[in-house]
Amino acid sequence: MTDSIVITSAPMCIVSIQSNATTIEVGMTSIGIRGPVGPAGPAGATGPAGPQGPPGPNSIGGYPITVSSLQSSDLIQFSGIAWQNVPQSSIVDGGIF
Repeated sequence: MTDSIVITSAPMCIVSIQSNATTIEVGMTSIGIRGPVGPAGPAGATGPAGPQGPPGPNSIGGYPITVSSLQSSDLIQFSGIAWQNVPQSSIVDGGIF
């Protein structure tokens, strides 16, 4: 005659006990770990950089970009037919300073 008992013991495992006239078998089965997920580990090493891609277009919205005599603080301004760099000091809002 074989008797079988299944006991849920610890929160994450099932213990089963089987016996017959000469042996007793004890088995434990994990049913998985449940709970909050911890923070992600550190990122792995970064691989080598890939090849340079093709150059992009020299235009914005289909209009050409013309840069000449570039100075610090220059701005790009649309002239109606092209984008051009202009000195920041030439841009005014019409106010009195």
